[in-house]
Amino acid sequence: MEDRLYARIYLRTDRPGTEIRGVIARAFGGRIDAGTVIVDGLVIATSQSRFGKIDAPRPDCVEWPISLEVEPEAGMGMDGFVTSVSRILDQAKAAAIEAVVSCDFEERFAPDFRLNG
Repeated sequence: MEDRLYARIYLRTDRPGTEIRGVIARAFGGRIDAGTVIVDGLVIATSQSRFGKIDAPRPDCVEWPISLEVEPEAGMGMDGFVTSVSRILDQAKAAAIEAVVSCDFEERFAPDFRLNG
């Protein structure tokens, strides 16, 4: 069975989702369309939890305040998707935002960004 090209990125940050969308769009020359970021061949929806816990430990990253639902635009393959998502993870790290990726192919990402390293 082929892996579905979809990833969720959990972010430990106190920045609001609207600010995170803007940061991603500016960093990668993307655009915001109806609250969704279109960038680097990706469509990214931002979710902000009303109950997000910035102090939740890493194993409980699903409780962190912000998550990004990431899907590819048509025609993108696995390698391109992993490369583009990795760029977002690297940008989060550069901005001192802890990030964890959740998907069916986590082993393709750097250990720093995987839940179980």
